[in-house]
Amino acid sequence: MASVSIGSVPSESQWLAFQARYVAAQVAATEYRSALKRQYRESYFAPAGKRARLEALDARQSKTEEVIYAWLYEHSPRRWSAGVPLHFVCSRLSFSDALTAGRLSVTPPLAYGGTPGAMAEFVSHA
Repeated sequence: MASVSIGSVPSESQWLAFQARYVAAQVAATEYRSALKRQYRESYFAPAGKRARLEALDARQSKTEEVIYAWLYEHSPRRWSAGVPLHFVCSRLSFSDALTAGRLSVTPPLAYGGTPGAMAEFVSHA
């Protein structure tokens, strides 16, 4: 897993690689969890070895989320950790929107508990 170093220049290819890594990890964990649920009704009924594999897949996804947010904390003028769903940030946020202090090109979906007014303010300025 690549780490983010302080003082690095933001790279679109690096951003897209982080997002691709997140999507791959999320799909792998979701598909494996679904397979366990089909076989055992719930993943916690699966044998310990299969649950451990699911936990490893979830950990890979979480680590990728941490890398993405570390990159954003270093390069973005916005606070993406509040008000915008994690999945949107990690899979659909464009490189240019991640770096802009101005108006966003899209309106992100509301996070749970968010308000349309707060999102309108978030989109219009940092």
